[in-house]
Amino acid sequence: MSTQPYIMVVDDEEELTHLFTELLKGSGFNCVSFTDPLLALKHYGKNPQKYPLVLTDLRMPGISGTELAKRIRQYGSTTKIILITAFDIDDDLRDEVREARISEILSKPVKLKDLRKSVTQYFSSNTFRMREEPLSSEFDDIDIRILELLIQGKNSKQISSSLGIPISTIQRRVRKLFEKEFIMSKYQINFTKFGFKSGCVHIYLHDGDIDTILEKVSKLKGVTSLEMHIGNSDIICEVVYREGRDLFDLISNIKKMDGVERVVWSERIFEYPLRMNNLISLLELDPLSQS
Repeated sequence: MSTQPYIMVVDDEEELTHLFTELLKGSGFNCVSFTDPLLALKHYGKNPQKYPLVLTDLRMPGISGTELAKRIRQYGSTTKIILITAFDIDDDLRDEVREARISEILSKPVKLKDLRKSVTQYFSSNTFRMREEPLSSEFDDIDIRILELLIQGKNSKQISSSLGIPISTIQRRVRKLFEKEFIMSKYQINFTKFGFKSGCVHIYLHDGDIDTILEKVSKLKGVTSLEMHIGNSDIICEVVYREGRDLFDLISNIKKMDGVERVVWSERIFEYPLRMNNLISLLELDPLSQS
């Protein structure tokens, strides 16, 4: 990475920002702190790649920590965001956290060893190493649209017509996507290139309408393939996720469905054709909004 990464600490309590900053600096990390979240956002927007990790309080004057996270995401950012709060984590807050794609929540008073552990684990993770190699130089909005249409089963001629781009350009870009291993086959995105982990969820049913369950599961974010299975489990779906919290939320949502007896997670991947239409949103890029 050409720019030295910094951790951004945002909290309207100056004593806390100083405490967190000194702790992280003492652990060998570069830090910058702000007591004003709007000022922090302004600095973040000047160079989002500089800040792979943001640590923010929830309740602050001006804008909340979740609103700050949402605005950070408007930069197409893959920054890890840790939310700190002294408030109870209720359903409304959980919804805000999911919408803002916040990676982790720490409750006040924060145990400094927990904060240090979380930060250290992130900077040694595959997710951070993926982030050090930005995709922008080899992957753009047109590639995103091509990926979306490939998944829908479109051929080069149809993609050319849809995007208004010469077929020779489409073919050249598709070859590049294969060469760079962004896609492994016509219907299979290589999600590890985007910093995702993957695995399988085995769903065991005791009753209920299996077609309804299949439809509900297919709409969950993170599900990339879905098949009926005669054998040890009734449904097997391949999933991708960035953080453990994402996987936990996905499994929790499946367990709540009527007719589901139990859910088992497996790191083994069974290869099935991709048929879902909700894959491109997982890349945390929005090609349509930039057209």
